[in-house]
Amino acid sequence: MKKENITGEEALVWGALKNKTGYIAGHTGIFTHLSQEASESGYPHIHPCYDGKMCIDQAIGASYANTRSLLYLKNAEFSQCIYPLHLAALHEIYAGIIIIVRDDPGAWNSPTEQDSRSMTAAQHIPILEPSSPQEGFDIIAEAYRISETYHLPVVIRITTSYVVMKTNIEIRDKVLEIGNDKPNERWITKPAVAVEHRDKLMEKLTRIESVIDKTQFNTIIGTGANRIIVSGQIFSKLVEVIGSDVEKKCAILKISALFPPPVHKIKQSLEKASKVLVLEENDSFIENIVKEVAQSNNISIPVWGRHTGHVPKSGELFKWQIEDILSKFIPGFQSAGFFFPYQEKKVRTNEEKLCFGCPYYSIFNEIKEICDSFPVDAQPIFIGDPGCPSRLGDQPYDMVKIVSSTGSAIGIASGIGRFEKDRRVIAVTDDVSFFQGGFSSLIEAGYQHANIVVLILDTSYVQKEKERMNNNFGHGPIPLISIEELILSAQINYHRVIEQTQFSKVKTVFKRAVENSGLSVVVIKNVCSLIS
Repeated sequence: MKKENITGEEALVWGALKNKTGYIAGHTGIFTHLSQEASESGYPHIHPCYDGKMCIDQAIGASYANTRSLLYLKNAEFSQCIYPLHLAALHEIYAGIIIIVRDDPGAWNSPTEQDSRSMTAAQHIPILEPSSPQEGFDIIAEAYRISETYHLPVVIRITTSYVVMKTNIEIRDKVLEIGNDKPNERWITKPAVAVEHRDKLMEKLTRIESVIDKTQFNTIIGTGANRIIVSGQIFSKLVEVIGSDVEKKCAILKISALFPPPVHKIKQSLEKASKVLVLEENDSFIENIVKEVAQSNNISIPVWGRHTGHVPKSGELFKWQIEDILSKFIPGFQSAGFFFPYQEKKVRTNEEKLCFGCPYYSIFNEIKEICDSFPVDAQPIFIGDPGCPSRLGDQPYDMVKIVSSTGSAIGIASGIGRFEKDRRVIAVTDDVSFFQGGFSSLIEAGYQHANIVVLILDTSYVQKEKERMNNNFGHGPIPLISIEELILSAQINYHRVIEQTQFSKVKTVFKRAVENSGLSVVVIKNVCSLIS
């Protein structure tokens, strides 16, 4: 079956559905328009979840219930599940677990360019990275095969440019069946078994390395002394720059199975090269491996990359930059097309402002009026979470001074409030951040009698997303997720909930919260226009 104009994300979804994935969690909005096809595969359990720790814990449980799991997380959420992921690798799983991690070179929609590859490799977990939507579809089966053969979770790393890439793909109906060799059902973390299990894990990685070295996803294309080593979607960009006669212009080692590294194939490429160029984004992950292989095999050749300054050290690697790099690396190189910075960057959207017509514009203006009424040296200190709360740091407001990780605003504000006695500290969060660490921080702030104000912008995103997924996949209605009920479990001195019909009360309520001592919480309810 052929599908036209499929994005990289959608291709991974199709791969999950065709390989009997039973539990899907994380950012699941991509499944909405595939609900009809998904229903044909037996209604996989879809769970919108923005807490990486909860996602991996539930996936481990599903694995032991003989159900395949696929998690789709951004790199910040992935950081939350590193420790349980390591334990899952150490103590073995049953049915396959795939974690799709979306890195964001260029930080288009993230506060950081964090690289998930180094974190994953440090946990001794296999890493795959598709170069195209078709390979994304195919690589799901390979990931499950590795996961279930060696009883390990597998990470598929993708980037922003892969997500938005579109092409036609072949949807193959052949699925990978779950194996029957269930590991030991005892899964207990204790010092007595840690060393034994680590030795087993190291032995598994040695066996996986030989498999990865021979996999179809790692291939050498073309011949010549000028060698390029490239991974993931950068390969598709490279081919577009070089053109259809790519095999005649240079030799390329395409790596889509990154870890354990395909040492033999890398060594084979280095032995036939006069110089090597490594193209990658974020950290120098592959470049470091290439240099290590060269050193351990006494191969002395120049390796161009990020360390040498030939490849940009930060940001997304665009086709116009690849064109410039190749013109220096390959004598007489001529590009197959014309690539311009503006043309490539305009398809990337930075989420820099509130949406047009958003009521938070007027609400933020009223909050600013209250704060400006205080003397300069007594004006409140604002801490924000990423997303809508961080817009209070933009002009003309310029109030939020710190934006860290999702769900961190309340904790940071509590830390400042403990030592700042002359100014009120205000944490601004939203419903996504509140359910992703904010709630536990609020409970702790109550226990500590924190002297802060917590302003929660309840956009109804979490509630609506869960309702939409439940309706699309036949799971039925779900109970209302009530932030106002949850905050009552904390020790709060003052709290108010402002409905959409009560926005005229924002100034009065916020002023009282600021003037009050102790922990105050104000919830402003607004159904975001993007999801209403």
